[in-house]
Amino acid sequence: MSRQETTPDFGINWPKSHKRGPYTKSDKESRRNEVYRLHFDYGYPARKIADLMKINRNTINNDIDFLYGTVVKNYDLVNSGTAVIKQITKLEIQKTRLRELLDKTQNHSEKISIERLLFDIDSKLIHVRIKISESSYRVHEHVATWLNKYAKNHHQTGRYFAHFEITQVSAKTRGKIKKLIAEDQHRKRLR
Repeated sequence: MSRQETTPDFGINWPKSHKRGPYTKSDKESRRNEVYRLHFDYGYPARKIADLMKINRNTINNDIDFLYGTVVKNYDLVNSGTAVIKQITKLEIQKTRLRELLDKTQNHSEKISIERLLFDIDSKLIHVRIKISESSYRVHEHVATWLNKYAKNHHQTGRYFAHFEITQVSAKTRGKIKKLIAEDQHRKRLR
């Protein structure tokens, strides 16, 4: 089978070559909506979406990060971020209905089938939550990096770092870090 036979075209005339920005606001929104559909509705990874749409994979990864990040920071958007929330809600509702059906079912093979469906839903929900968390972390790291470059270029003394990772240190080191942060925050309040 050729690639065209195995992947849906969704009625879209995909571009012949990779687009090299800049994208207009309308182009960006259309692209993100399509990325949303391919990633969340069809479960395609960034690499496959990039191949299908003939768009640089970094652009697709950035769109996916944006979509997950949108969910984290704003639940009231009227764009693709809202669709992620709706999808999570649908999965939770479907999970509840399946759980109720499982409790009523007497047939052993039907119970196993329902349990598999429940496992699939839980796996999807965990995957979405992990992606949201990873996206949030990357956004904060990116912002901290940008702020540090800005501070350096403008000869400011303060620097930034994100607190989104867990690192094992000795109790003594942890105490020193907490003390340094507390002292720095106290100095800022005194200014």
